[in-house]
Formats: sequence, structure tokens, C-alpha cells
Amino acid sequence: MRTPTRQQAYDEAKRFIETIALRDAQALQHKFGISSAVSEEMFECIDAYFDKGAIISIAPLEAAFDSRMRKRPCIDGYETNGKVLGMECVLFENGMPGEAILHIEVSEDNERLDLYYQYTGS
Repeated sequence: MRTPTRQQAYDEAKRFIETIALRDAQALQHKFGISSAVSEEMFECIDAYFDKGAIISIAPLEAAFDSRMRKRPCIDGYETNGKVLGMECVLFENGMPGEAILHIEVSEDNERLDLYYQYTGS
């Protein structure tokens, strides 16, 4: 196992958020191994933070890890034990940073990325 690059982890996080935004529990199960119970919990959490119909995303890559404009970057990445990259991603609503923060971990094993959902909080 090795630590994924920021680019790899960003791409996987973006794909995950896009799938959550579709509210497609089957796609979350198929692509990320997320159970239907966890999917429903995620959708409820997203509904608590965002207006119905909002476009949910993460920061564009060119600004995602930059902390010059904010107290902290929109995506804070850190290596954990075991070569896993932890990420705290500020979720955007209609292109603007929101209050919700997605906590995930991304690892790479045999050139395959695995994303682990931790929780969404603020």
C-alpha cells in the first residue's frame, strides 16, 4: 500500500461528491462500497446542510489546497498511519464554500484507489 497523490485523492473525492449529489444509493454501493443504510444517513446529513436542488461540489483543484485566501484550505490533506491520506473537504453549495465538511480517507493498493467515508460535520 502507498499514499495516493493529492491529485489522485482529489479526483476520487470529487467523484464521490458527484455521486452523493445524485442521491444514487446503488452507485455509491457499486463505486465506493457504501451500504444503503450509510447512504441514507449521508443524504439526510446533506439535506440538513443544503437547500433542495443545490449543486454540491468541492473546491476546484487549483484552489483546493491553497490556504492563502482562507484560514485553512478548502481541502486539508494529511497522511495518516498506514499510508492513508486523510482529507477534510469543505463542501460547496452552488459554487460557494458552505459549512459542511466531508471527512474521508483515500488509500492506494495495487494501483487501485479506495475511498473510506468517515462522516460529514461542521
